[in-house]
Amino acid sequence: MGDQDGNPLTDVDPNWQPLINTPNFPEYPSGHADISSAISHMLQLFFGSDVLNFQMTTTNTMALQKTRAFTHLSQAEQEVVDARVYSGIHYRHSDTTARKQGRHVANWVFRHYFRPVDEAKDEDDSEN
Repeated sequence: MGDQDGNPLTDVDPNWQPLINTPNFPEYPSGHADISSAISHMLQLFFGSDVLNFQMTTTNTMALQKTRAFTHLSQAEQEVVDARVYSGIHYRHSDTTARKQGRHVANWVFRHYFRPVDEAKDEDDSEN
């Protein structure tokens, strides 16, 4: 229950209902939050900034708002976390943990695989 999560600011709402029927798949960690965070953070590292104006449009016919506009990549990350909670798919801890995981993956990949083009070409030439 919400009043047993260790956070004194959390109140129980006995009438709360998720936006969708909770699907039958693993709750922890949130794969959606993990992947979204990894992509978002990789773009932040690549461009050197969190600031990016962009829009995303859904093809879901049930969506009330088809297009979402963002000014920061981290806004989209946070919206994924919130959406998974509001939909009743994951607990917030599962999403925030997955968000951290995604960032760790992005950092590792960026350090090990994203190299300047000149450096990658020099290594290819030395192999021949």
